[in-house]
Amino acid sequence: MKAQTILKYPLNIQDSITLRMPKKASILSFQMQDSTPCIWALIDPEEELENRNFKCYGTGDDLILKSQRYVGTLQFYPCVWHLFEVI
Repeated sequence: MKAQTILKYPLNIQDSITLRMPKKASILSFQMQDSTPCIWALIDPEEELENRNFKCYGTGDDLILKSQRYVGTLQFYPCVWHLFEVI
């Protein structure tokens, strides 16, 4: 059985976000740590890296959800952000 690791990926909230992550990384959570938005993912540290693309929307924003999967919601006063992964 391969060992897996949970890694944290700090984010800058913007419309489009690209993260370099191992293939097959499974996103576990999207939350604040101190004052930094972060994604935590379960990864295989031996997997090849790939770019993973995300879109961030504020409450009330117009969005087209074609080819996007919901990741989570973050309350970051005074805004609420909703993160989707582009698939």
